Amino acid sequence: MRTPRRSTSLFQIMRLLPFLILGAFLPATVLHACSVPVFRYALEHWAADDFQAVIFHRDPLSEAQQAAVRDLGADGLAGTLHANVSVQTVDLDAEASAEMLEVARTKVTGALPWLVVKVPRTVKSGATVWSGPLAGETVRELLDSPARQEIVERLAGGQSAVWVLLESG
Repeated sequence: MRTPRRSTSLFQIMRLLPFLILGAFLPATVLHACSVPVFRYALEHWAADDFQAVIFHRDPLSEAQQAAVRDLGADGLAGTLHANVSVQTVDLDAEASAEMLEVARTKVTGALPWLVVKVPRTVKSGATVWSGPLAGETVRELLDSPARQEIVERLAGGQSAVWVLLESG
């Protein structure tokens, strides 16, 4: 049995007219976006990846060397300055991982204890940023500088970006 075919009537179109008008003007409504730019939210809320500070040694560290290691940690100068550094000490006389032994073999060029600062683990290159003897003054120079203070001041003051040109070679 066949059902009779309905014809589109003017009455049916009139019933749909309010929905058609609403559908035409709905996309034209004003939408309010967040007033905080994404980069500002990121600067204020996202944690930076930590640089890896590795101290290679054989003998027990002296008081001054232990103080330098503390300064690299969250309870020391690095914590006070909100520097993104994680610290690891590696006793080469104890069991060290193959990775750490390789780093020591290629980067330790002087008397121990030796500090090696590597890029964050999220950077695939695993490059070394700095290496040298472990000393309190060196640690303070690595963690704080007039250039770092100016960058922090500008970003905290609301500047969107601060360009830093590093020359090398």
